[in-house]
Amino acid sequence: MSWHYLKFTQFSIPSGIIGMFIDYYLLILPIRAVLILHMSPAKKLGVIILFMTGGLAAIASTINLYYRIRLQRTMADPFWKVGYVKLWGQIEMFAGVAVSSMPTVNQFLAHHNSSINSLRTSFRNSLTNLLRRSSRENISDENPGFGDLERGKRSSFEASQSIWNE
Repeated sequence: MSWHYLKFTQFSIPSGIIGMFIDYYLLILPIRAVLILHMSPAKKLGVIILFMTGGLAAIASTINLYYRIRLQRTMADPFWKVGYVKLWGQIEMFAGVAVSSMPTVNQFLAHHNSSINSLRTSFRNSLTNLLRRSSRENISDENPGFGDLERGKRSSFEASQSIWNE
């Protein structure tokens, strides 16, 4: 084993434990502050649920710690096991970035609410019209419109033949 690997295993589990406790502390910290705000209970619940998305980072931190412990217990194939540690570390960081972006997402949705609502209304109307049309029409294997199309092709073919024959 190289010196670098031994240093990694020496600090891996303690840093994972510290990181996990910080993630859970950051998850629980805003709940107390939200509960003392002068808001309706429904708004408080919405804000708490928004902060609970930080639970993704805390869960990823816990899984990361699990793989760190597993890496240190068995030295068989350490390069493969380090991949899991790095993967869950990346997921933890991405979840942290997503959580920190939530207020901006709220502002974005509030700013573009009218366009989002118009898209939702348009989609709902299209879907409703499609369902109404399909319930009114009796769709069969023999579509009467198809026969008309074939007759139209034949008549135009006959017309083109008559032009060439003249």
